[in-house]
Amino acid sequence: MPPLAASDSSLRKLPITNVMTCEYDVLRDDGIIFYERMKALGKRVTHQNWDFGTHALINVYGIVEYYRMEWEMNYMFEVIRKVVKRC
Repeated sequence: MPPLAASDSSLRKLPITNVMTCEYDVLRDDGIIFYERMKALGKRVTHQNWDFGTHALINVYGIVEYYRMEWEMNYMFEVIRKVVKRC
C-alpha cells in the first residue's frame, strides 16, 4: 500500500523513518506529505530533501558524480548510525 493511502493506525506502527526526496523526483511531494503526516502523528521521522537529482538517485551512488552527493550520503549514514545506537 502506498504510504499516502495508509491509515493513521498503519503509519503509527512504522519504525523510526528517514524520508529522502530529490528536487526533481516525481514522488518528491508525496515524500514531503508522508514526512509531514508521520511528524503530525508524533512518529520519530527525519527528512532530507536533496536540491538536486531525480528519483532513485541513491541507486547510482559511486557511479555518477553529483556536486553534493557525498555530503548528503554521509549525512544520511550519520542519521542511520544515531538511530541504530538508540536501538
